[in-house]
Amino acid sequence: MVVLSGTDLHEQLPAGGAPARRVLESLEVADQLVILHRHARRYLPDDLVGRMRGRIHFIPQSALPLPGGRKPVRSILRLLVIGYLRSVKDPLLPVRALGHLPQRLPDGRGIEVIHLGGALDASWQRRAESAARSEPRWRWLGIVEPARVRRYLASSHLLLHPALQEGGANVISEALVAGIPILASDAAGNRGLLGDHHPGLFGCGDASGLAQRILRFCRDARFREGLEKRSRKLGADHTRKAEKAAWSRLLSDLRRK
Repeated sequence: MVVLSGTDLHEQLPAGGAPARRVLESLEVADQLVILHRHARRYLPDDLVGRMRGRIHFIPQSALPLPGGRKPVRSILRLLVIGYLRSVKDPLLPVRALGHLPQRLPDGRGIEVIHLGGALDASWQRRAESAARSEPRWRWLGIVEPARVRRYLASSHLLLHPALQEGGANVISEALVAGIPILASDAAGNRGLLGDHHPGLFGCGDASGLAQRILRFCRDARFREGLEKRSRKLGADHTRKAEKAAWSRLLSDLRRK
């Protein structure tokens, strides 16, 4: 059984050469494939999908609910980004989006973006430190312990996920189970988890589009409530109970065969 990550599907396969061959070799010997977002089949070779008909299974990654529920801060609009600083995640897009936003919202609140996650290398650390100096509303906290991540999840109004490529991010599962509204790029893995018509999608690399959705979230109660409702609805598929049940069904089917 082979589980396909975003690196397999969206980086190594399209790259060709040795990276693609390594992935294809694993796929060729697999009896069953597990994918982490609904659209992953679209990025597999057509002949493989034909041969594996009935043996490709979407199993969402799960997350635990927040122990104390959500308690967004009241004094400021807090936007949260979680992930390592690396090019494929486009981590500085929110910094560029802040340039399209006013210092104060119509209700008088300020805006802050909290980024949790280490720098992939020294170059990214320098870029992050420079961004923080030029845009004080963006705060990079680096690597933090899991309990602190969950406290920020509980206190934030929105999760931002601006990745250029994505194969089914676990942080999306975390936010869905917590009931946190999500604004995400239209990368394949994000659409595969949130749906092609998720109202919070924006174009990959589109800082202005992200800023527009942030403002709409603040100004449009119907839009805001729709995002919250969607997270709660999708979150049911990302609980530990749901993931265990999906694996149990798959393994039971294999035993019968």
